[in-house]
Amino acid sequence: MSRSYEYKVMVRGHKPERMSDICKALRAQWDFDPSEFPLADEAPPAELDVTGVDNLTGGLTSDEMAVRLAQAVWTANGQYCEVEVWSTFLDVVPPSDTHTWTEGDYKEWLLKGGPATDERDD
Repeated sequence: MSRSYEYKVMVRGHKPERMSDICKALRAQWDFDPSEFPLADEAPPAELDVTGVDNLTGGLTSDEMAVRLAQAVWTANGQYCEVEVWSTFLDVVPPSDTHTWTEGDYKEWLLKGGPATDERDD
């Protein structure tokens, strides 16, 4: 059974030179609105704020998807940066959850194995 969600992701404190990688990583995880991503010829913004609507399938929970989005950003960035994820369940009301992580959460994730491939910068 699929469940309709809107996810809003805000990224701050990232490496500007990794913006393209971060955008690709987010698009690979969820159907975000392409018009919300910076253009390749623009200077990377200090804060990335994207929103998209799609369906969770395969038994994945909203919390699990939020974690996947944060980990995708960290992997693409090569180190910790601030990631906030708001999820809105569109099938019923009240629909919203907010997910935030600290640098301690990031370090714990790294200790548990971090990204699937060793692409992070030390």
